Amino acid sequence: MAIQLVLQIIVLVLLFIQQASTQNASIAKPGCKEKCGNVSIFYPFGITTDCSAEKRFEIHCDTTFNPPKAFLSYSNLEVLNISVRKGTIHVNNPVLKDCTTESKIEQVISFHPFDYSITENRFTALGCNSLAYMTQNGLNIGGCTPFCNNNTNTRKQNSCIGINCCQTTIPPVFNQFNTSLKSTKSGDSGLQCRYAFIADQNWFGNLTDIYSVQRMEKVPAVLDWELSGPCE
Repeated sequence: MAIQLVLQIIVLVLLFIQQASTQNASIAKPGCKEKCGNVSIFYPFGITTDCSAEKRFEIHCDTTFNPPKAFLSYSNLEVLNISVRKGTIHVNNPVLKDCTTESKIEQVISFHPFDYSITENRFTALGCNSLAYMTQNGLNIGGCTPFCNNNTNTRKQNSCIGINCCQTTIPPVFNQFNTSLKSTKSGDSGLQCRYAFIADQNWFGNLTDIYSVQRMEKVPAVLDWELSGPCE
């Protein structure tokens, strides 16, 4: 009799675990799509306005790609993954490139309520004879200048310590800014390209050759996010 009771309890526990697992498997708002291509869409994000907590968390699933790609409708940045536990998303972030004789080019990004993660990202510049910096409301808020050294013995493929590559942290509350690149050498012919970008420092640190970024148009970056109101 006691053995039968124990077996019944075990069965009930297994059924409870199965039910809980089934409930936890639902990651989107009921009746909404849970995936766009390879990206799982966790609520409060959602494909279409009715499936998201608010307009700024709406995901546009572009089916012209194979597999489909997810984009933040509010900023048109491609979403690579979403973490509800961390309150972050990875996005494909543009690489600013200058191969001309122009003294300065700018890139403006604004997408409240998302902020670049100050703990997981770094602002990086590749090339030399250049100044890469960020401005907000007309004020310089950070940047760096890589020094020139074309000696292949000192240019390590995964080293960013100031020679041909430099890095710096980014300031807090960072959701609207300009990124600028300009030459620091008078009469620069523009034959050497300059690059600047914000990227996930773990991703960048794991690159076998950091200069491979020079062949990329986008790099992964981490955005922090939070809801402005209650979420049931």
